[in-house]
Amino acid sequence: MISVDLLLLTGMGLWVSIIDARSFRIPDQAIGLGFVLICVLAITGGLEAPDALIGMILALVQMGAARWISHGCLGLGDVKYALFLGSLLGPIAWLITSFITALFALIMSIPSLIELRRSRKDRIPLAPYMTCAALATRILMGMT
Repeated sequence: MISVDLLLLTGMGLWVSIIDARSFRIPDQAIGLGFVLICVLAITGGLEAPDALIGMILALVQMGAARWISHGCLGLGDVKYALFLGSLLGPIAWLITSFITALFALIMSIPSLIELRRSRKDRIPLAPYMTCAALATRILMGMT
């Protein structure tokens, strides 16, 4: 049987990814709704609150540092979406997800960079890669 948090990840991930791919923006309403649903999951016992909190803090430190190092090239919406994913997945799954996200983004960007259609300074929507990586992590870790 499919778990509620996997359904939340899939639904929220598709919604945020489609919007980010079209407009390079992640709506605050989506992130806010996601955190409300995470709180409901934690209260009802569908999510381990300590793991959610540690995952969220880890995502904040990691993505906040990436935003700072990149001088704002990483969008604040991506950081907020990472907080959502970190709290939903927990710390270990978040670390795996962030590695797979970077791998997916790199693999998908190389052809554009080689053909000189894009430069390193061009924006890319990161939410679709984070969503795919989070779903891949859930499948790899057998957390369905």
